[in-house]
Parts: sequence; C-alpha cells; structure tokens
Amino acid sequence: MLLHAVALSSLLWSFKNLFAPSAVTTFMETQFAGHWGFLTVLGLAVSTITVAVSLLKDAFPSVQAFDTIKTALQIMIVPAEGMVSVLYWGMSAYDPTLLVPPDADFQIPLALDLGLHALPALFLWIDFLAFSPRMSKDANPLLICACTSKFLHLLLRGRHIVDPELSQMQRSAFYLAVLPVLLGLYHTANGIHDLVRGRSTAAPEAEAVKKIE
Repeated sequence: MLLHAVALSSLLWSFKNLFAPSAVTTFMETQFAGHWGFLTVLGLAVSTITVAVSLLKDAFPSVQAFDTIKTALQIMIVPAEGMVSVLYWGMSAYDPTLLVPPDADFQIPLALDLGLHALPALFLWIDFLAFSPRMSKDANPLLICACTSKFLHLLLRGRHIVDPELSQMQRSAFYLAVLPVLLGLYHTANGIHDLVRGRSTAAPEAEAVKKIE
C-alpha cells in the first residue's frame, strides 16, 4: 500500500504541475489537442488510474473486480510506460530538438521531467515485478495490437500523439516502431518477472482478464 500511495501522490503532483501556469504549459496548449496530444500525458493518465485501482485493491482486497481491472490495465500500461521512458530518454540523448524545438523559451524542470518520463515507469514496473502476477499471453496480442491500431488511426486522421515537432516521416517511423517495442517490453517484463518470482505466480486474476476479451 505504501508504494501505491507514494506513486499516486507523485503522479498527481506531476499532473498538477503539468497543467499549472508556466512556459511549458503555454507551449503545450498551443499544440494540436493541447496537453492531450502528447503520448506522455496519455500514459500519465492511464498510469494514475492504474495506481489508483491498485490502491483500492489494497484497501479492499476481497473485491475481485479491482484485481481484474488492475491486471487488464497493467497489460497495456506497463509496456507503454516503458516505451515512453525508453523513447524519451533515447531521443533526448540522440537529439533533444526532436522533443523540444530549438527556439523554445523554456526548459522542463528536472523534477517534473523525472515525474513525467521516469517515475511512472519505475513505479509500475516495481509494482508489476514485486506485487502482481505475470501478464497473460492470451491477453497480450489483442490489447497491444488494439492500442497500436488506435495510434495508427489517430495518425491517419492527423492527430499527433507523439510530439508535434516531429516531421511526418519521423512520426510514421515512430508508429511503425511502436508494435515491436511494446511487444519487446511486454516479453521483457514477463521474462524478468519469471526470473524474480517464477512462472507459478500467474495468479487467478491474470486468467480473469481472458473473460474481458
């Protein structure tokens, strides 16, 4: 419960500061769809919901619905937040102007930068590896492919889920890379889970996700 309480406080703090008046907020609001046109913000929102459900599961362990909802959300958000962190820090190291225009009059504060692009993945992966069952293979293809299809659908409609500063070609390459990255992170998460806790930890709530499909 302590992990989930700390994680929820951190995620809510990031949300609060992300929408607080600042040069960063002004820039994001001028982009297509505002804050919600960024993959980072969408991931932060789903991460917050996932952690909130986890906290409810801690408080009401006898309610099976919280187990099922949390496991279903984890299948999507654990690989997705891993992808956000890998891509963000990788692109930052390669060329920061892919994320922030070179003439920008702002710099994301370090605490907020970590709160958006590092801590969500850290909290979710610790929770998954230490306190959750492994993700079901049966649920993986449907949920991850559905998310990827949605990304592609939004791309074709001209909605920029990745940073609007990227060119159309860069954006297309990003979407093509989403599926293998997500699948790779999914299998990496399950592989580490098996090493840490063994395959026998696939609890009944993980199997319950099949019923959702």
